[in-house]
Amino acid sequence: MSSEVSYVRITKPIMVKEVALASSVLERMKRENKSIALVVGENGVVGSLSRERIERALSKGHDVPVREIMSSNILTVTGNEDCLDLLSLIVKNKLDCVVVMRGKKVDGVITLHDVLYTIQKRALTSTA
Repeated sequence: MSSEVSYVRITKPIMVKEVALASSVLERMKRENKSIALVVGENGVVGSLSRERIERALSKGHDVPVREIMSSNILTVTGNEDCLDLLSLIVKNKLDCVVVMRGKKVDGVITLHDVLYTIQKRALTSTA
């Protein structure tokens, strides 16, 4: 059974600038039902934010520009990686997501939830 990422759900994140306030990004994420935001700087994607990361910062009273709370550890994938490799990559590097690139364009992100969902779905399908 193949486990290429082409079968993994790719999440479309919201894109925000580094200077955006955490509270406004969280509000937009809720409004658009998104769990991940990619932070964009002058040279492309410079960070990522999960909804949980923003909520944690705001619960401590820190409504700051997202560049201060984002994860700047960005790893990109091509879309041909194995699910178990993606799982290992995300967990080992403590990432919110990996960024799927199609050439020089961001196609979306793959979260830990996306990978686990795919693995579970395949396990149920293979036993049916």
